[in-house]
Amino acid sequence: MSTTKKKSFFTLVNLVLLLLFLGKLIFFPVALVVVTDDSMQPKLHRGDLVLLLATYLVNYAPGDVVLWCIDDLRSACCLHLLVNSSSEHVVTAGLSNSVPDTPVPKQLVYYKAVFSAPLLLWLPLVALLYAYNLHYFYRSYVLRVFSLRHPRDRVLTGVVKDMVYVSVLVALVNSMFIGSAYIDQSPPQYNIPVVSLVSRSLDLSEGRAYVTLNTSVYLVRNASCSLDDKTPLEVEYVQVGELANITIHIPRDYFSKLWANASERKPPLTAPPASVYQSFGYNCTVHFDKGYLESAFIESFTWKEPEVYVKEWSTLVITNPNPVNLNATIVIYDVSRTRTVSQFNVSINYLSSYSVDLRELVGEKGSYEVRIYYEFLGSLRVRGVRVDL
Repeated sequence: MSTTKKKSFFTLVNLVLLLLFLGKLIFFPVALVVVTDDSMQPKLHRGDLVLLLATYLVNYAPGDVVLWCIDDLRSACCLHLLVNSSSEHVVTAGLSNSVPDTPVPKQLVYYKAVFSAPLLLWLPLVALLYAYNLHYFYRSYVLRVFSLRHPRDRVLTGVVKDMVYVSVLVALVNSMFIGSAYIDQSPPQYNIPVVSLVSRSLDLSEGRAYVTLNTSVYLVRNASCSLDDKTPLEVEYVQVGELANITIHIPRDYFSKLWANASERKPPLTAPPASVYQSFGYNCTVHFDKGYLESAFIESFTWKEPEVYVKEWSTLVITNPNPVNLNATIVIYDVSRTRTVSQFNVSINYLSSYSVDLRELVGEKGSYEVRIYYEFLGSLRVRGVRVDL
């Protein structure tokens, strides 16, 4: 092959490679890119050369490897497997990633991968090409400049041509290792403000539920809540920085309603002290400066039988651990004389205790049995203690 033909051939090869490596940036029908991470292993490896065809030429479907970019210049791109597609969006995923990528609009899918070559195959070929280019540049430019055998006009003409040729080579190297050859296979990170639940608690003694939200950059304008039966609730809210603290007041009579409903069902009870799980729900709508959030919450607590014990030898204590009042009948029985010495009714407030000094209720010393009768969730129950006065 003559020198002129060799020059024309390698010039054509250089121009083709230049177009291919710049293809992604200029949205050329065919493009070459180089994989720079391991998210597509074992299908694609770091350093693989990938041949792409533009999506305006070929169709793609789930199972294909596609390239999508989040900017118009196609500089921030992702080369991943297409796992799902709808009329407007696609979902891709890296084969070695644990979760799929964020769904992206279909119009951002620019290329479909059709062929790949490992690093050890394509890099030596390109390296040989560049080695020849450097050799040619040295012979045709450096030697000609410092040689006195050529006329000055021919040297200047060759310098201009070779400078153009060198510029093409520099552009090719730049696009290959700095520009379009770099492809980010990690899912892009979007800084999207998200409202999230920080904590939630229920205070039975106060009849209040507390909800704390992380509101990100949003400002709370209003908040409203209602029970599952649509009963509106009193709500207070305070926003401190990114946290919104919401207080929901649960009416005391609502716990009485829950107690009545549970009593109608008459749940099976174990031996005293028995306990029964109870839950209820409420819905809240929080209005922000840029939208609103509707949430449903479930709170739970446990109905418990009263605790009965004697302290300081003679003081009877009955503790009501429930958010409703408890009616009980106290019977004091004289064991040694086999007779009832006192019987009376008491009402114990919710989440409180009742105490009485038994010495004030019996006339003389002896051994006594104290029995407390009460209704617990529709069943008559009795607790007792033995005291010596």
